[in-house]
Amino acid sequence: MMLYEVNQDALRYEMEHLGVYKPSVSIMLGKGKITPLKVLHVRTPAANIIKQEMLAAGGDCATPGTTITCAVPHVDILLLGNAKHYKTLVYKLKQMPYFGIPDIVADLETYLAAVPKCTKLADGRLLHYDSVKVMGIINVTPDSFYAGSRKKSVDEVLEQAEQMLAEGAAILDIGGESTRPGSDPVTPEEERQRVLPAVAEIKKRFPESIVSVDTYRGQLAKEALECGGDIINDISAMTADDAMMDVVAEAPA
Repeated sequence: MMLYEVNQDALRYEMEHLGVYKPSVSIMLGKGKITPLKVLHVRTPAANIIKQEMLAAGGDCATPGTTITCAVPHVDILLLGNAKHYKTLVYKLKQMPYFGIPDIVADLETYLAAVPKCTKLADGRLLHYDSVKVMGIINVTPDSFYAGSRKKSVDEVLEQAEQMLAEGAAILDIGGESTRPGSDPVTPEEERQRVLPAVAEIKKRFPESIVSVDTYRGQLAKEALECGGDIINDISAMTADDAMMDVVAEAPA
């Protein structure tokens, strides 16, 4: 006999390996995943009610110590449950039109609504994830981490882009500066000369393609989007250049 913890990512495999009835797998997966939800500025009486209803539903709700005595008018709370718990909670709270509870119900219903994940591109197109998406990496650099991704001329870039698209790549990622350990940074102008012609020619030759531009410089991102770029892939998470956030917001990319 043995007992061991099953990783969340391995739940589906474990159920299928056990031979669980297939239609039951998706139902059980929902029960096996706890999704904490934080709710801000809840009226304290409502927090106490939600705590009790979550416990009754089989979940829980973390509240500050001042909640039970209503010593303060509002608190933040942390719901601990899965989709089934939250649906039960919504059903019960709909019977209680006071203490601001209807607003919480509305937020929970919005969260629980089945909205497929997608990425909105700069030109308004939507990239859906109903299947795995492959990103092809094309580096217009002489020193990128993977030698096979390095392309020196626009002709080479177009040849590689055509091959990747033919092989099923959904996105082409163009980078003009290597980020491998020990690599030397390039000047903004050098990166610009490498990236912009590549982006422009790819969009000219393959107008329906989705092009991601790997840069942390806001000005280059702006120009790349003007050349037809769809996505900005900023490895600094918009911390290297304060202008980047405004650029992608204005696009929107």
